[in-house]
Amino acid sequence: HVLEQRRHALEHLWPGDERYTRHLKAFVQIGEQADGVSMKVLGQHLEIVPDRDLAAIKAGERLGFVVLFAGKPLPGLQVEAFVRQAGTTRGQMATSDAAGRVAFTVQSPGAWLVRTLHMQRCSGCIGADWQSFWAGYSFAVR
Repeated sequence: HVLEQRRHALEHLWPGDERYTRHLKAFVQIGEQADGVSMKVLGQHLEIVPDRDLAAIKAGERLGFVVLFAGKPLPGLQVEAFVRQAGTTRGQMATSDAAGRVAFTVQSPGAWLVRTLHMQRCSGCIGADWQSFWAGYSFAVR
């Protein structure tokens, strides 16, 4: 959508300056108990929140997430999920619905990363035309 906005304003003819922030989360499980802490909303500007406890996820199940921007669901955002196992990386993509939700199939155990990017025109920024917000959530499935 940013590229289209730049083309429409004829801004694609010159470089655009970007300011960015990253909002990262990681869930590390110790022991067997599932306590729901992985589902906690931390209040990051762009945040990925699982719809159930990551400690209980098993390969073959569906896992949903909600993407929040400034605390509100963000629709129409491309979200990617990757799993790395035995030197191989596989990915899936989904677009968030009106409630900011996406879902992926947990194809296999391994190290997972769910990530997304949201860009908007930078209002009142000195030296930047655009602001990008990057979010990622990493976790492992046993």
